[in-house]
Amino acid sequence: MNKKRLLGNISQVMVGRIAALLSSLATGFILPKVLGVTDYGYLKIYTLYTVYTALLHCGFVDGVLLKYAGESYKKLNCRELRSCSQFFIFFQLALTGMLCIISFVISDLNYRAIIFALGIQLFLNNVTTYYQFLSQATQRFREYSVRSILQAISKTLLVLFLLAGETIGFLEPTFSLYLILVNSIDAALLLWYVATYREITFGVRVPFRDCRPLFHELFRLGIPLTLAYQAAQLVFALDRQFVSVLFNTAIYGIYSFAYSVVHMVSQIISSASTVLLPSLKQLPKQKIEHYYPITLNIVMMIAGAALIGYFPLEKIIQWYLPDYVTSLSYLRIILPTLIYTCCISVVMFTFYKVENRSGLYLKICCIVLAVGFALNHIAYETVGTTQSISWASAVTVAVWFVLAGRHFEKNRLKRHSGNFVYILLLGASFYVISTLQISWLSGALLYLGAYSAITLPVFLYTLRKKRPEAL
Repeated sequence: MNKKRLLGNISQVMVGRIAALLSSLATGFILPKVLGVTDYGYLKIYTLYTVYTALLHCGFVDGVLLKYAGESYKKLNCRELRSCSQFFIFFQLALTGMLCIISFVISDLNYRAIIFALGIQLFLNNVTTYYQFLSQATQRFREYSVRSILQAISKTLLVLFLLAGETIGFLEPTFSLYLILVNSIDAALLLWYVATYREITFGVRVPFRDCRPLFHELFRLGIPLTLAYQAAQLVFALDRQFVSVLFNTAIYGIYSFAYSVVHMVSQIISSASTVLLPSLKQLPKQKIEHYYPITLNIVMMIAGAALIGYFPLEKIIQWYLPDYVTSLSYLRIILPTLIYTCCISVVMFTFYKVENRSGLYLKICCIVLAVGFALNHIAYETVGTTQSISWASAVTVAVWFVLAGRHFEKNRLKRHSGNFVYILLLGASFYVISTLQISWLSGALLYLGAYSAITLPVFLYTLRKKRPEAL
């Protein structure tokens, strides 16, 4: 693996993710204030279910990613890919039409708007993901980053426009208006992708009937990965599903706000996963194991350091978003789980994909999903508070980390007991310090000291890890 090229690719993707972070800051802190608790709650219900629309590509785009990962774009068969592109666009249009029609039988106008917007988003997101995965597979990360930056800037400007409209009084922001405008931005991005990839979208193509074996291969390759991804997303969103069903929209909006903050941090760290898959796919299997413990340790350390942001953020929320101050009780519980989730989604899931073990990962996710459902149900029935559901979610993610890591421990890629203890120590330090009645600066400095002491052995181990001569 060319380290210089790998770091360059990660840097390109990270620039796009930083722009996305700035956009998330606007949507995460300005939008809740502009929309209000109830409308923001409806918006978060919409975003909760957008995750599941990815299931409706039925594995096709994941199959494209796995089949072409590490390939050169110039060597792709354009005639075959034109058939793939047109087939997938028609397929998603049909599903979008069905979902939009279904929305009109919903009597509640707010939920009708949500379902209709989900239908539109299904097409925009899945077809855009198809082109993004082609970019990722063929390592065209610069165009991926440029589009991410412009999309982030557009969505930031949209939020500022809504803020100005409410401040001046020339419009009343609602979640429905926001969905219309944000889907318009996504539509423009998709048209740009179609224009960029016009040579594999338009022109002479192989007849669909002759491409059936290829279509079947893409679905077959991708569906285990899609199901594994969706099972993972269900685990991530399980506690929010409970809260959305068992509590009112306003409470759900406040609860989801805490997760929005966590998402802002995780999207930066997840930059590495976009680059890792096509890069690792180019390596012989015997060389891949060298990179697993190193990447896992790096992600752990970065995610652990990110927890320091809680302390200034607590004061910002109390000052700027007093209506959402109760979300801090949830944020304090779930923020340390960021270390587990980043290790799982960025490192472990990527290596499962590299090894073509998506089926095994799916089984693990299903087990964790059952455990999580049981824990959340017990938490609600015995305690009945949203905080208890947050704690159940934290325990679920810890179990997930252990189960997902056993495969690599069994294959001698990494001993996970040390990693688990490391994360527990960081989490315990954070929980203790965040409960102290001290200034945010004192809290940040105390956590920084604890983090440095706990992390130093891990850092020295990672630094000493030598690169095998075969690499």
